[in-house]
Amino acid sequence: MHWRIATLAFVLLQTVLAHVWPLNDNGTPASGSIQTFFMSPKNLWINRQFWQQGHNELRPAIRRILRLADGAVLDATSYSVTSKNTSLLSPSNDPHYYYSLSTQFWPQAANNNSSPISGAPYAFYDGYINPEVYLYQDPQYIQVMFDDVYHCALAFFFTGNETYAQTATKRLNTWFLDPATAMKPSMEFAASIRGVDTTEGKNTFDVTTANGTMQVDATSVLMDFNKVYQLIDAIGLLRISSSFTNAHYQGMHAWMKSFYDWSQSSKRAKSFALSVNNQGTWNDVQQVSILLFLNRTEDANNIILKNTVSRMALQIASPDGSQPIEQTRQMSWFHSVHNLEALYVLGSLSRSLSTDLFQYIDPSTKQPILSNALKYLIPFAQNNGAGWVGTNIGKFDPSTVNELCKHAFIVYREESFMDAIQLLQSKPKSWNPSRLWTPYLAYDSPNRNAAIDKSTGSIGFVVAILAAYWGFASLFLF
Repeated sequence: MHWRIATLAFVLLQTVLAHVWPLNDNGTPASGSIQTFFMSPKNLWINRQFWQQGHNELRPAIRRILRLADGAVLDATSYSVTSKNTSLLSPSNDPHYYYSLSTQFWPQAANNNSSPISGAPYAFYDGYINPEVYLYQDPQYIQVMFDDVYHCALAFFFTGNETYAQTATKRLNTWFLDPATAMKPSMEFAASIRGVDTTEGKNTFDVTTANGTMQVDATSVLMDFNKVYQLIDAIGLLRISSSFTNAHYQGMHAWMKSFYDWSQSSKRAKSFALSVNNQGTWNDVQQVSILLFLNRTEDANNIILKNTVSRMALQIASPDGSQPIEQTRQMSWFHSVHNLEALYVLGSLSRSLSTDLFQYIDPSTKQPILSNALKYLIPFAQNNGAGWVGTNIGKFDPSTVNELCKHAFIVYREESFMDAIQLLQSKPKSWNPSRLWTPYLAYDSPNRNAAIDKSTGSIGFVVAILAAYWGFASLFLF
């Protein structure tokens, strides 16, 4: 399949410094500017101005973030890889290495019957999570760390309260920087399989059993680091805090560089990067995010051009926008949505580069590929999966599709996505935190003029700003 990109000169001009806001008249970053790559720094800045001037439409979203951040502030737990049960260490026996089990691998009896035998080879059962994985604390702790840093950074940015920045900095310092507790910049032992040396980076392994040699599926799943794109944006907000020092920033920069270097040398990480399903897409999210943070924009752009685009040609069918690879899975709905979510994250990240993934066109439909892929999912999200092609042992949860529709509405300005939003939720979810980094009143209020009338500040100011804001909506970054 041949793909082409629709490029517009004004988009390319905007992407050069699109990830920094505000800018001086000469185009350089202004004092106190913020740098984010997934979230739009411009939208964050303008929405904060509206909030500070007394316009209350964002109150539910800000209160939501503050509640989450307050929970983090009150949580005195030290989240670190070194806090895990010392009887559950990786083969390295070093607690500083991240360690987890592959979630869908189960003990397999030596005679291959249905009765699991402890210590026997593990086999892959697609869609079924082995509860043994919950004994391993690193996956739980890293998700708490990611979320706490993200929520506290947003809370600090919108309130200026250094308590939130202090909590976020403490989480970062404990997980990444303090020599006593820091995680080594490697996930070599993540998603391990008992009895199998996964570090070889193979797809299958021959395991000796009482009944001879048995072939066991391997895994290259390194998915626990997916939220790094949010973490990097959080660091961009924390840099204007007095709590997050230059030493913290340089330490995070060095750690991320080491982690990226490991990903380029590890057989396992390289195997993960070659995945043609959602794992490969999420790998691109990780790589592009880290490279943007390291200011290696050309390398980040090359990943999207060489990896993401070619993989999309295999993942998304033309002309209907279905995802045949993901639809062969037992939890086909989840995997289809999860893959498209990663592609939309990459779309946002790509707008900090010279490539706009959202504008790649399917020549048979003359429509953007990522728009088509979402439109394929919408009817199934609205009708609890009725007519879905493929096995699905899980629920047809519409929530992520709803969020992707909001994302798509901002990008493509198509009312069909707004219509889908209204059908997928009974009432506007005005507490949705994504409202904080999308254009003011973009999608949660069907009648934006009515919402403006209810605001508490200068109506003339709001109308003028919104007129300019929405008049140039096609230039905005999500």
